[in-house]
Amino acid sequence: ETSFKVGDYQKPMAPQEIIAERTKNKIALKWLPEMDRYYAVNIYKKSGEEGDFNKITTAPFTLQKIKTRSGKIEFPKEFYIDLKVNDDKNYTYKVKAIDFFGQESDFSVEIFTPAQDFIAPEEPFNLKPEAFALEKTVKLSWQFIDETDLEGFNVYRGAQLDGEFKKINTVILPKTKSIFQDLVPQSGGYYYRVSTIDYSGNESKSGLVYIEVRDLVPPTAPQNLEAKTEPGKITLTWSPNTEKDLMGYYIQRSLNDSNNLDNNYINVNTSPLKETTFTQTLAKKVRNKFVYRVIAIDTLYNRSKPSINSLAQMPDVTAPTKPVLKQVREVNNKIELSWISNAESDLRGYNVYKRLKGDSGFYSKVNFAVVPKSILAYTDRTAEEGLVYEYVIKAEDDNGNISSPSLAFCGGIKKKKGVAGVSLVVQKLNKRNVLQLEWKNDNSNYEIKGYVVFKGEEKELLKPSSGMLTKVDYKEKLSNQTKTYYYQVRAYAKSGEVIKTEIVTIITQKREI
Repeated sequence: ETSFKVGDYQKPMAPQEIIAERTKNKIALKWLPEMDRYYAVNIYKKSGEEGDFNKITTAPFTLQKIKTRSGKIEFPKEFYIDLKVNDDKNYTYKVKAIDFFGQESDFSVEIFTPAQDFIAPEEPFNLKPEAFALEKTVKLSWQFIDETDLEGFNVYRGAQLDGEFKKINTVILPKTKSIFQDLVPQSGGYYYRVSTIDYSGNESKSGLVYIEVRDLVPPTAPQNLEAKTEPGKITLTWSPNTEKDLMGYYIQRSLNDSNNLDNNYINVNTSPLKETTFTQTLAKKVRNKFVYRVIAIDTLYNRSKPSINSLAQMPDVTAPTKPVLKQVREVNNKIELSWISNAESDLRGYNVYKRLKGDSGFYSKVNFAVVPKSILAYTDRTAEEGLVYEYVIKAEDDNGNISSPSLAFCGGIKKKKGVAGVSLVVQKLNKRNVLQLEWKNDNSNYEIKGYVVFKGEEKELLKPSSGMLTKVDYKEKLSNQTKTYYYQVRAYAKSGEVIKTEIVTIITQKREI
């Protein structure tokens, strides 16, 4: 037989490091898990500053490890969750440990959780931006519903609709100030939103508005202009400008003389050229010396100073003249081009080129073999439905000299868009008579420019209740009276269609304030 002596019984120590985290409609408790000292706990709670503690665990609460989504076995982030709470009340908790002999410890320290406000204020509305180009500033103004616990406002700015938005006020703007001046880092387009924030840190953000701060600074003069001549043409090249808002370049030409400073220059191209190379063809008999220069222009039509002049003289042989593209059209899901015949006696034929409309890159050649000079049409069977292409043609002579491109014509195969539709997905009226509407575009083939909410007290007399919205939700504070309103959302597609939701009926109730 083996004998052993058992010491005096010691009551278990209460749970340590108890934390209470309060969120809306719940309080979560967590403590230091010491599974070798006790196997369960009893939790006690009292409401308010005074009163008795009541045990809220109907049976000893045993903490168990769980398997996470990543496969780890660990304790949950929240041990015990109390859902029987009122956000407007204070609560105090204390905990007892139960050891493996079923004995309770003394009470732990008391954990006090004060009442908290989790109701966010109403978001600002009628946010209006105003740009000042010279100062590079944007003035924002807005309206708001003045609530008793409203602390003020935050202002957010972003350069892209779906990009990052940065808070640009260093301290919360007081609610006595609903105007903000923003000094932007550079010219361009910006998105803004304003939020209301209360003393409990609850925040509600407005919808987005867009404003463009115009650029009044012209581009720098193009650099490194060079002119190269070969039979039938003069080719100009220069270094590309680095301005992000560059529209293109104008090429100017004059006859060379003893003093080119007072020359009269003419524009060679009628619209800004996006490439940094330009080819001009002249008749074989031309022997003049020319002076060329290039001017850069941005999207706001600010013009640079001219580049340094470059001299050029035509050699004896010229390329064909620039052909004239007459028509680009869709026929039976294919694109047909037609043009006017060139008059050169040594003409070999034509080449067809295309690129996507709006693409500033190079054109790609469509035909494999030169189209014979006797044929003045070509069918592009590679065009894809829903895309718009920019076509040009070039003439080629028997010596391989290529003309400059024709004026570009655009054409495409229309995409079958289907039926347009916009539908309401949310229509809620809360206890404060604040109406919330949300909707969605049922057919993404219709690109929407914006939405306008219409409202009226009669179905036949609906009037705009909002400006043009880019978001798909809308809130409005309605009268504190029993009234009937009719609402409809109308979407304006970029292709010109106006798409309407059904008309919904909203009935407000008079409420005691």
